[in-house]
Amino acid sequence: TKNYAIEFLRVTPNENTVRINIHLEKIDESNTKTHISYLYTILASIQVKEKMSQIEQSFLESMMYWEKAINHYLTKRKVLKKVKA
Repeated sequence: TKNYAIEFLRVTPNENTVRINIHLEKIDESNTKTHISYLYTILASIQVKEKMSQIEQSFLESMMYWEKAINHYLTKRKVLKKVKA
């Protein structure tokens, strides 16, 4: 059984870092289980509660986009391009 994993780090200077681990586990020929973990580190100690709230909102927005992008790729076999507001 082949399993795949990737880890990457996103750094927002003077704000936070996010370590993202993604591990794909083959269940059978048609199914894959995905394990995703995030580790946030706040770099600035000021306004920690406010920063955590912003991180939580950003995380939720990212998850909604990821779901949309993954479903788009799985149904259309094309990468969904993110449009900047």
